[in-house]
Amino acid sequence: MTLIESHPDGVTVDDVNEVRYHDRDNTAKIRRIVAVEPLADGLKQTLNKRLQK
Repeated sequence: MTLIESHPDGVTVDDVNEVRYHDRDNTAKIRRIVAVEPLADGLKQTLNKRLQK
């Protein structure tokens, strides 16, 4: 696997997985992730629900 381009804010796939499965209450990181334009809508909805709790 070859990295083609990094996200300008430094959001990585590892960040997303960390928030999804381990650091579920890290609202600052969740906000950074949901701001990523190409993020899948379903994942954005899931993470936005966590922010509403």
